[in-house]
Amino acid sequence: MALPSSLTYLASKFDSASSQIVRLETTGSRAVGANQVIQFNIPTNAICNMHTFSVTGKFEATGTSPRIPDSIMTLVNKVEILIGGQVVSGSSNNFGVVHNMLRKLAEETDDFASAHGGYEPQGNVAPDRVLTTDGAVSGTAESCTAAFKKWRTGFLTCEPRYISTSLLPQISVRITLASDNVLGAESASTNRDSKFSMSGIFATIECVNLQSPAMNAMIGGLISEQGYLPVVWKEHQVTRAANTGVVRATVASRSVSRILAAIRNKECDKQQVGQIENTAAVADDADAYQAAARLVCQTNCFGTQAPSGATAHLHKDTDLYMDASGVRYPQFQAKLLDWVNTLRDTGRYDDEMPKHSRPGPGLIENGAVLAARFSLAGSKSARLSSGIDSRSSSLIVTLNTQQSPSGGEDISQGVVFLAVECDNLLQIGNSRLISHIS
Repeated sequence: MALPSSLTYLASKFDSASSQIVRLETTGSRAVGANQVIQFNIPTNAICNMHTFSVTGKFEATGTSPRIPDSIMTLVNKVEILIGGQVVSGSSNNFGVVHNMLRKLAEETDDFASAHGGYEPQGNVAPDRVLTTDGAVSGTAESCTAAFKKWRTGFLTCEPRYISTSLLPQISVRITLASDNVLGAESASTNRDSKFSMSGIFATIECVNLQSPAMNAMIGGLISEQGYLPVVWKEHQVTRAANTGVVRATVASRSVSRILAAIRNKECDKQQVGQIENTAAVADDADAYQAAARLVCQTNCFGTQAPSGATAHLHKDTDLYMDASGVRYPQFQAKLLDWVNTLRDTGRYDDEMPKHSRPGPGLIENGAVLAARFSLAGSKSARLSSGIDSRSSSLIVTLNTQQSPSGGEDISQGVVFLAVECDNLLQIGNSRLISHIS
């Protein structure tokens, strides 16, 4: 079947397109530790696929039986994007917490593609960790090569993903690492003195080469027609607080798509021994779907999991609900068990639905992420055009936790992370003029 003439013409303009992976060096040291900063400059006068940006390095944890977390992104506290020296994305801390909340909501694991050894193997393997050819473990150290990638929030998830950097001032990515407290431990020693470092750091990004000036002509026409080129993304504003029963966050001048909440035991803020999580075996195909035992870093345990000797902070029957300026979600009495079983799918987007749901107690113990979605669940354009508009007045978001009837839990032993998912818009005009609207 012949292509329409218009499509044939368009295809001919892009038939010489090619892509290449470009290596980027840091603007500072290639060796850093906890709470330190790594920064990269994105190539100028190039067409870059922002989704492919990744940072690779050798991670080493030393001290008393240290273990690297099950998600290497746990080691990231903040990811800022600067354009012309101004921060347009990533002003909130706890990036690693949000990343893990989103991956647990989608029931995904991390880091196998990046050769991370850490905590979370799958399938019929040893219950503690999977090592790679360059990984090493002893009683006093663990090391592996891994990459920060698969960004789940912020400008590096923007649409369109291909950005012509010639239209913008210099784009820089500034990553602040987390504290040493996010590390796990192999033994129950009371010494929590482990530290981590990252060395041999470099970044990569995909750049596209177009021999034809067609794309520049299309972008120029769009800017002339509507005055700007739109770039959109979702970002999470995080509030961290001790659980007093009511935790509030205020959002203003933003379009709110979703509210995420997670609670972990306050003792999990310290370096703790990982906890074994067993999943149920699928009886009809034991070879392909056998039970998996995973040692999960307690830093990433959102739910009823509490370290040995700690006071329990949640129960499956604990009542939880959210409130957005007087509008309660859900409209019925919901327990933690309801959020995991009934409300989990309604809080997801379509592309967050797992292909195979992960059975077993782990969802309540360490994967209990609460999600109240106010935008449409379909395409990205539908999500961006829906939600709660807080631009006319401040939106007060509240997570309410009521003591469970079991009587054995103390909700004040919990730490709450409240992440408000907001839409962001960058308007790119002529002469490298930009306007950031959130």
